[in-house]
Order: sequence, then structure tokens, then C-alpha cells
Amino acid sequence: MRGKRAAQVAGIFGAGMLLWAGGLIPEVKTGSPPAVAWAAERPGGPAYTPTPGSPERRAIMDALRGLMEERTGLKLIFVVRHLKVKGNWAWLEVEPQSPDGHKRYEPVCALLKRDLGYWEVAELPSTEEDSPLWQPGFGRSLQARYPGVPLEIFPPARR
Repeated sequence: MRGKRAAQVAGIFGAGMLLWAGGLIPEVKTGSPPAVAWAAERPGGPAYTPTPGSPERRAIMDALRGLMEERTGLKLIFVVRHLKVKGNWAWLEVEPQSPDGHKRYEPVCALLKRDLGYWEVAELPSTEEDSPLWQPGFGRSLQARYPGVPLEIFPPARR
């Protein structure tokens, strides 16, 4: 997600110095990655859910929203059912809907990775009934493909 879309996502960080989760997030110029690590990148911290409206949560949602708009052509908002971040990894389970809330779509799950300061969708598994997503150990199967993915970001049923 480099280029124009990445610049739009990075642009949300340009609001100045913010105090977040005990760490400072510096002002960032549009199109450039954050110069200082997020609090989540500090080793040993627990998995957490970014607060609604926070720059990190918006960046995660925008990464998924950009991919979904590209694939479907739809403008979407997400009702978040699960979001956990640890280090450079996030697991997200959402219910997409139209901005006016009248149209609702199939649930979406996504593994995201922060790379060079930008969140990108690493895996968008199928949510069909027979998908491996619903089988015990799905998180471990993702760990095999993406070394370093922490199991703590997944709901217990997916670990």
C-alpha cells in the first residue's frame, strides 16, 4: 500500500504531538512513515485494542477499508467485533456496512502488519462456513506462514 493510498493513511498522523499509551507520537509529514516507534512496538507489552478515534485505530481501519474499496468498489464503514494489536501485528474482525448503515455485508477478518510505519493487510481469510478460519488452531497456522505473529491478538477460539 505504498504511494497515494499510503500517503492518505500516513496523513492522519499529521495532527501534531499526541500522547498515546504512555508514548509520544511525533508529527509526521504526509507520505512519510512515523519517525518514532508506536508504543505497541516496544517488546514485552501485552496485546491491546486501540481506542476508537485514535490515529492507530484509524490507520488500521483505513488499511482494510482501502483494500475492500479496491476489491468491491464500495464505500464501507466497519462495526468492530474484535481488534487486538501487539508489536507490528493486528487481528481484526469486522462487520462491513454502508456509511448510512442500511446495507450490511458478510463479516471480514484480516491479519495486518505494520511495515515501515504503514499498516497493510497481510492476510484476508475466507469467512465461508467451511473455511479454516473456523477451525481450532487457525492462529497457529498463520504463525507458520508469518513468523512472529503473536497468538494473543486472536480471540481464544482462533488460537
